[in-house]
Amino acid sequence: MILETEAPETPSLNSGTLIRLPAGMVGLPDATEFELVTSEENLPIMWLRSTGEERLNFPVVAPGPFVANYELELNDADAEFLGDFSPTNAPLVLTVLTVKSLEPQKATINLVGPIVINRETLVGKQVLLANYERYSFEHPVLDETAEVAAC
Repeated sequence: MILETEAPETPSLNSGTLIRLPAGMVGLPDATEFELVTSEENLPIMWLRSTGEERLNFPVVAPGPFVANYELELNDADAEFLGDFSPTNAPLVLTVLTVKSLEPQKATINLVGPIVINRETLVGKQVLLANYERYSFEHPVLDETAEVAAC
């Protein structure tokens, strides 16, 4: 199943919305409930904050502003798990942002394993795209290290 996604700068979910990831995240199967934390001054960066004992926090972004023509192809099991999507119920797609260094700045997003959320049910899943070979686990969104290496 190929998903049509919108490329919003904002998630169109209110800050504090509880999102369930029943299968957890890769490597964290017990982290199943998260709060989406957003603020206008920090966009496009948002936070997925777990409500469990460990209180994990993941910076996330919608990939649209960073990647032209990002096409999500889900396998049948993931598509069935997430439920129906339509033009009025486009999925919320988030990618985990990883800061590689602060001085100079380098940050990447994981396009291979996005978190896909059904906006109606607020149930999501971190998926491995069926068309994963088209994308990178470390797609650069900010790379000042290339400028430093060129000097």
